[in-house]
Amino acid sequence: ELARQDAAAALARLDELLRAVVDGPYALDARAGRAWCLLRFGKPADAAAAARAVLATQPAQRGDELAFLLGEALLDAHDARGALEAYRTVGTGTYSDAAARGEGFALAELGDHAGAARAFARVVAEFPKSQHVGECALHAGIELLASGDAAGAAAALARGELDRDPEALAWRARAQAKSGARDAALATLAR
Repeated sequence: ELARQDAAAALARLDELLRAVVDGPYALDARAGRAWCLLRFGKPADAAAAARAVLATQPAQRGDELAFLLGEALLDAHDARGALEAYRTVGTGTYSDAAARGEGFALAELGDHAGAARAFARVVAEFPKSQHVGECALHAGIELLASGDAAGAAAALARGELDRDPEALAWRARAQAKSGARDAALATLAR
């Protein structure tokens, strides 16, 4: 059902599984799967409630995963402050790079552009092999520019992996122009 994007059927299957296993060895997996399913199918408030329920009963098991999921759900539900709190509870495991990325988006939504830039830059610096590096490098530059640091934005946007991204080049040129490097901005736009 998930592969076919059939939310109702997938949720029905997970609910059926939860009724069958109640507190068995697969109950945690089914509860976590249900929360992910709710998020994937555009029900962030329900996903947040499901993640909170699992965290309340089994916080030690899969805690980082569910804290990250809670952050994603709350950000999707436009609760940036709640999302920020959830992301900041994620430890140093598998979800730490994605949580730092989420922290950046939450801070940006809250209007803390310098803080958002630091969160995005943290992904780039601490998780160089993360799938989010290019996106975070771009957003670090955008948020630096929004915070008034045009020179810092131009430097952040000068990363090699952004050289072929038209959106990143446009932001780089904007940052270069705002920092007074008009010739560099024109050269960037000419690419």
